[in-house]
Amino acid sequence: MARAYLKKGNIDKAIDEYERLIHFNPASKDRRLMYPKYHYYVARLYQEKDKKESAVKHLNQFLKIWKNADDDIPELIDARKRLEELTNQ
Repeated sequence: MARAYLKKGNIDKAIDEYERLIHFNPASKDRRLMYPKYHYYVARLYQEKDKKESAVKHLNQFLKIWKNADDDIPELIDARKRLEELTNQ
């Protein structure tokens, strides 16, 4: 759904959908694993909306989850670059 909202140009609804997918709801019977790249995707959207604090939070979480990943993964390279830019502003 988040990608569909993005295609329609509704960034706020896309952010809401990614946040829903990322956060565990103990009342729900749905027990799927969270896709780590959702943190990266939502961080990019927060950065686009000028919500620096939220972008930094999700980039840090993404990098924490992928701390042992290969260094040449494009999303990992971009996440590190974005985090550096946001924290040096």
